[in-house]
Amino acid sequence: MKLKKLLALALAGVLMLALLTGCSGGATGEDRLVAVGVADIFKRFKKIVVCELNEGQFANYLRGKLQQFDYEQYNKCEGQPFTVTELTNKFHSLLK
Repeated sequence: MKLKKLLALALAGVLMLALLTGCSGGATGEDRLVAVGVADIFKRFKKIVVCELNEGQFANYLRGKLQQFDYEQYNKCEGQPFTVTELTNKFHSLLK
């Protein structure tokens, strides 16, 4: 897969995952529809990588909400954002 396509998919994933974080725990029909929609998107990918600037709270949240998927975690807790090089290297290592 070309790197540009991979990065574009990563950015699209960030937008879709942002929708899921707005769910209130499945208490409403709308929340369940959002979770089903995100699950439909996740089904299209071989790997789901959750990149976080913390200890992995969002990956744990996803494991609780959408248990049918496996999640790769890439965490950084250094008080600095990810660099393009860091993400590129991580994605390449996961594609091998």
